[in-house]
Amino acid sequence: MTRCALAPVLLLLPGAALADSTVTVFGIMDVNLLYGKGSISSRTQVGPGGMDFPRIGFSGTEDLGGGHRAVFWMEADIQPDSGRGGTTNLNNQADPNQPNLGGTQGIMFNRLFYVGLQAPWGRFRTGRDYTPTFAVQAIYDPAGAGGLLGSQSAYSSLTVGGNPTGVRASNSIAFAFGELRSGPLLHVSYALGENPSNSGATSHDGGYRGARLAYTVPPIDVAVAYGVYKLASVGDIRERVIGGIFDVGPAKLWTLYVKDTTGTRNRMHGSMLGVTYPSGPWLFKATVSRAVVRNFGGTVIGATAKAGVGTSYEMSKRTFLYANMARTRNSHGASMMPQGGIGQTAPNHGGMGREIGLRTAF
Repeated sequence: MTRCALAPVLLLLPGAALADSTVTVFGIMDVNLLYGKGSISSRTQVGPGGMDFPRIGFSGTEDLGGGHRAVFWMEADIQPDSGRGGTTNLNNQADPNQPNLGGTQGIMFNRLFYVGLQAPWGRFRTGRDYTPTFAVQAIYDPAGAGGLLGSQSAYSSLTVGGNPTGVRASNSIAFAFGELRSGPLLHVSYALGENPSNSGATSHDGGYRGARLAYTVPPIDVAVAYGVYKLASVGDIRERVIGGIFDVGPAKLWTLYVKDTTGTRNRMHGSMLGVTYPSGPWLFKATVSRAVVRNFGGTVIGATAKAGVGTSYEMSKRTFLYANMARTRNSHGASMMPQGGIGQTAPNHGGMGREIGLRTAF
């Protein structure tokens, strides 16, 4: 991370406290060579995010005294294979008047964008932020709920891939009490769809409310989360997530369970079990996960099992080489690949993927 020289700018601001204000520029670059093969088509590509999602951002703090600090965070997706940015969402809803430019509009701070306060009692922030339910899916998955090794419970969920607030929510207000992975933590979030009050059944669409409760005292790290995604079209999506990490000597065991239900349409439940093992500069990973989708009547309409293994080599504290491979097995009409966009497989057929990549941070 790089600290910026802010003195010339801060001199222009009334009452600026030069010694107590900092701004940091940070980022991750991760590029891989990825091959995917399904029963219908295969694909080879240079892609991003095999180990971490590429990004660039700015963060800042100001010491307000008495243990209080003002903070801000601005973080944008970067596609290092092409230079594209990522898209965002104005009101947590599919907007027919907002064209999907697929990142060609340039850099947008679509990942995170918030301002807040830190105090001895906890933290407050408002803007675009992660939902408590997705936080558990990402923290308790050794692949961070993405990439070739990402849990199938995330890829098949009704929220992460199929809802504008499945990962992050715009117009959110969040409070956290406690510290991440240090004793108890309570994280609550409320987001607005910002619809007019006279819009009928959809007046609350795009809204989200959720909470996460975590407790960490080594060798145990566990969390539960519950969230409601307001959608008149399906009678709302309700998501429950349970995650845990357990130290077993040098190894870590990872476990995750996700259940999504709607008022009138499909339901999904998924689970994951993973293990990571360090050996010198090497880290070895293995995961198995499964997701089952049922219609409202309870009939299974898609089931996918996924298994993956991978390793990374630490060249420095910031730079890693890595290699991963994964396979899916589909039944009941499912046609999932280990990762989207790497090939296509027919219903009830499997898919595979493998990659090698380089990740560095600054």
